[in-house]
Amino acid sequence: MWSWFLARLKGIFNLFASLIIFIVLLVLVSSIIGAFTQPRIPSDMVLTIDLRDGLPDSSRNSFFGPEQKVSSVVDAVTALAAAEADERVKGAFIRVGGGSVSPSTAQELRAALKSFKAKGKFVISHAQAFYTGGMGDYMLAAAADEIWLQPVSEMNTTGVATTSMFFRGLLDKINAVPQFEQRYEFKNAANVYTEKDYTAAHREATTRLLESIFESSTATIAADRKKTRDEVVALINNAPYLTQEAIDAKLIDKQGYDDEAEDAALAKAGDKAELKTLSEYFQLVGSPWHNPG
Repeated sequence: MWSWFLARLKGIFNLFASLIIFIVLLVLVSSIIGAFTQPRIPSDMVLTIDLRDGLPDSSRNSFFGPEQKVSSVVDAVTALAAAEADERVKGAFIRVGGGSVSPSTAQELRAALKSFKAKGKFVISHAQAFYTGGMGDYMLAAAADEIWLQPVSEMNTTGVATTSMFFRGLLDKINAVPQFEQRYEFKNAANVYTEKDYTAAHREATTRLLESIFESSTATIAADRKKTRDEVVALINNAPYLTQEAIDAKLIDKQGYDDEAEDAALAKAGDKAELKTLSEYFQLVGSPWHNPG
């Protein structure tokens, strides 16, 4: 009986020992593979940023903690701040046009790109098309030194708009009574549940917000494109444009496919320059504020 127990105990011990050895070997092999596959930082590079799907304001931590990659507007601004003082980074190549860049996101990233350019670096933007009528994508692209648009494509930047869905009619049909405490008529967040249409105050507030966004966006674009705001407003009001029409209106600088714009960015950076995604760069150098010096 005792010998049987010892044999079973030895078997369990051997099983755990084998499992530990396997885990150690797995970690060791992964470390070796990681060391050989770790992205390197070239001596001359152009950072690429694909914003066609947009970015959330801030990243979410995974179960294993924060990931060192560009997954939010905050990360992108942080990575560009690190690249400002890095002599290896010659410029940036950004892709836009998907309609996912809001005006607020455009303003944040524009400020980072402007600071980046102030250090003597260039920015080239490319769009397959400006698919939606919103201002965010084009306002961000306008911060670049050159805006490229794919041949025989469209620039649909026509202004700003919004829609609201009102649920009061639906709630009435199921005999549900919405109950909200509202402070003054311009506090209209609950109106979509308590009203069937815009109240006068709700319409006034929404209209003024849209006007403010349009005024700010067109003024920003005018400064970038070296036009008056009235000229930009007139051009936006006459949109949409095909590629050559946008070039003729001096809203776009060049036409070409994304690989042609990439080649132009690399040529501008030098013969030995390489493309690196902003995420790869951020992963290697980290935050300039978390890793001072």
